[in-house]
Amino acid sequence: MLSAGADSTLVSLSKGISAPNSSLRTEHLVRISPEKFMSFLLTRAQRSLIQNGPYLQTPLSLGISPRRLQIDKYDLIHIHSMYNLINDSTLSRILEANIPAREARIGFCRNAYLAQLRDNPKYKEVEYLVVADWDGINSELDPVAIESCLQVSGWDGCFANQYRYYYDIYALRHPVWSPNDCWKYESFLRSIGLSHIEAREKAVYSRQKHIPSNSPWIPVHSAFGGLAIYRVSSIKLASYQGYEQDGSLTCEHVSFNLEILRTGGKLFINPSLINSHGNPHTLNRSRINRLKWNIKRGLVKVFKFYAHKSI
Repeated sequence: MLSAGADSTLVSLSKGISAPNSSLRTEHLVRISPEKFMSFLLTRAQRSLIQNGPYLQTPLSLGISPRRLQIDKYDLIHIHSMYNLINDSTLSRILEANIPAREARIGFCRNAYLAQLRDNPKYKEVEYLVVADWDGINSELDPVAIESCLQVSGWDGCFANQYRYYYDIYALRHPVWSPNDCWKYESFLRSIGLSHIEAREKAVYSRQKHIPSNSPWIPVHSAFGGLAIYRVSSIKLASYQGYEQDGSLTCEHVSFNLEILRTGGKLFINPSLINSHGNPHTLNRSRINRLKWNIKRGLVKVFKFYAHKSI
């Protein structure tokens, strides 16, 4: 699927920047030869880049040699260079002032690397786009997981899985498993009388399923999970939008993925593409936290019962 010796893979790396009451991601593009792609994702140097900060610059500016990164050719493009900005705090202030909604702000940053991919002649030979979060979610990637994607044909986009529970319900769209926006569904459930605890359980936590790594690929309408691999030929018309047609906010990955489907593409969660054991988003799926959560649910039901009897 990847021809050795050609610069055919473009990796988009996303790093979260802390900001008051909000979240920001800056994007970095790396053009890399296919035979170096896997080792690039898995090196200790990459994990060092994740942990060090306050923001990512070129590997050389951090004192990391191309040999340590195992990259012969790379083309790192920081979003600052696209907009002539000085640093991440400047970028944060400008984006937050002009794009207050988090989803739309992240979508703007992601569309910046899509513009580079489509318009910059350096990337005309690129065949695959890899979108990866650098906030620690990809800390458990291994060569077998990456190779599992290359052994299957017939997909236009594939997404990561996690050892314990699949966490990314906001980006997930599946006709049975998660057919709608989980946060809007939670809001609806609360509007018809369910408590916060009950609504969160039904809308989010009950959907965070364990997917065995040896399961068949799962066709989806949308997903992410911290790592996505796309065929560039399948994303020519797609863009990231943080709003629904009715003007309400939604996950920016959904619009991008639905456009791929609309043009005939096929998207899958690859259960073997494990990128982490777990993360804070699934803490309430652990046995002890699950017990605490169910105790809370029980107490809420008891309170409602006696409150109703006293009326």
